[in-house]
Amino acid sequence: MAESGISPLNPLAPLRDFIEDLKAAVLLNPKLLDRIGADLVLRIRARVRLGYGCSATGGSKSKFKPLAASTIENRQRMRAMGTLAHFSRATKSHLTATGAMMDSLTHRTDSDKGGVTILFSKEKEKCKAQYNTAMGRPFMFMTKVEITAMKRLIEDELAEAAEEGLRDL
Repeated sequence: MAESGISPLNPLAPLRDFIEDLKAAVLLNPKLLDRIGADLVLRIRARVRLGYGCSATGGSKSKFKPLAASTIENRQRMRAMGTLAHFSRATKSHLTATGAMMDSLTHRTDSDKGGVTILFSKEKEKCKAQYNTAMGRPFMFMTKVEITAMKRLIEDELAEAAEEGLRDL
């Protein structure tokens, strides 16, 4: 029995090891991490442009605070000058007067640690995001729904990799 590599004390050890190796391979896969990062950026942009933020990881989306009258007047002037983003409305709180901040939202992957970081490609836009958060319009957190979607993506990838791995046995 020892020659087969299966321990009589723990006959499932090879399967457990296979599963752990599979998880590590999937979670450190640069293509998967890139897909997760790109998907998160799109989800955050869409949520913000619809006027919703999130104040804590795993929280619910919530409407942004209404705009101040002075901000609405400024956006109306921007619309008259043609500088208000085509998808923006002067009266809606959605952090996208010009769209530059959300366009600057990007991601970076770290396949050594299996991580994804959402960040801004321009320091000016990062400062705008920090200001918006300080003014009560936080948005750089993942909602519970977004976390569930990312879990599903990873589970699907694990299932697909498991099928391929089992076919090779």
